[in-house]
Amino acid sequence: METMTSMKIKKSVYNHILNDTFSPPPESGGILGKSSEVISEYYPDRGCGEHSISHYVPDIAKLNHVIEIWQKKEICFCGIYHSHYEGDTRLSKGDKSYIERILRKIHMHTDTLYFPLVFPRNEIICYSVALTSQGLIICKEEIILID
Repeated sequence: METMTSMKIKKSVYNHILNDTFSPPPESGGILGKSSEVISEYYPDRGCGEHSISHYVPDIAKLNHVIEIWQKKEICFCGIYHSHYEGDTRLSKGDKSYIERILRKIHMHTDTLYFPLVFPRNEIICYSVALTSQGLIICKEEIILID
């Protein structure tokens, strides 16, 4: 299991996420994939349509299919990003609950994932979240852009 200190991401992926993610409402998001310790892939998701305007509800079936394809290409699922309203720079209680459910399901593969918050066309704030025996450990992460 790994510990994260910064999120390394290809500059092109970062720019696509920043500029192509829709501004809420509703919130939208997607998944992140890495190879060689750098986020090199992403898959945008408008959600499953069964949500209110206040939070992002991923299309789990579609995203799981993408993760299966990535695995065949040796790309590891490493997190979920989603848009937030301007000024809302922290993970919500709902975000934390969802993150904990994900980490409990995949704990055999990793105990830490990235959960960037996207403020479309403005900035991305990254958090890593680890699941420990004491609960969730949330750390704000530096974003390192890789050419």
